[in-house]
Amino acid sequence: MQEGALVTFAVFKPFAGLLCAVSTRQGGFSRGNYSGLNLGLNSGDRSSIVQKNRELFFRQLAVSGNQIAAGEQKHTANVKLVSTAGSYEQTDALITKEKNIFLTVVVADCFPVFLFDPESASAAVIHAGWRGTRAGIIESTIEQFKTGLNIPAGRLVAAIGPGLQRECFEVRSDVYTLFEPQYLAAHQEADKKYLDLRRVIADKLVRQGVARDRIEWSPECTRCSPCRFFSYRRDGEKSGRMMGIIGII
Repeated sequence: MQEGALVTFAVFKPFAGLLCAVSTRQGGFSRGNYSGLNLGLNSGDRSSIVQKNRELFFRQLAVSGNQIAAGEQKHTANVKLVSTAGSYEQTDALITKEKNIFLTVVVADCFPVFLFDPESASAAVIHAGWRGTRAGIIESTIEQFKTGLNIPAGRLVAAIGPGLQRECFEVRSDVYTLFEPQYLAAHQEADKKYLDLRRVIADKLVRQGVARDRIEWSPECTRCSPCRFFSYRRDGEKSGRMMGIIGII
């Protein structure tokens, strides 16, 4: 895979066998507005081309398509503990303790969030947009680790991938009134503010018991990097999707 074609995280490098990465749009077979490695089956791109892109992506990671688990992603706070590959309806976070099951999330501005417990080799992926974050997807996932797997949050290591960063996250009052003032910045238009969703997510992880020095986040903004990332906020309905993936080989 070409250099820079993946986003990876230093916080996960000490753990042998752990695969965690986020794709970029570099490479791939899509053309036009979707040019590059579009991995979104519901993006409007030709499904045959997206499948070809996915096969390429998985092959480069030495992962098989029949090892992939994916949530339906409806901006819910629903979490599932899974032991097999497949598609999971009405689910925005997945957790597994099984080796060779790779959890995935598709994104194009929402943040992919990854969790790993080195002691049990359990992993999770979260689809965290503002709706799901507000609904409690971070809290629900940590609670599943605690009650479903008996894993304390203090053992977890976390990474937050690229997404719509504060300088581009414009929201109106129907959204910004849902968040505390410390996560908002003034906007040049009186009826708008900027939302720092990445900080909201990080603070929620800390409040649930994850140590702040065990959380890494990417500073990259999807909207600001048209050559590197797809962005729904920038490109609208004809935006491709990146994919985040985590699992134990």
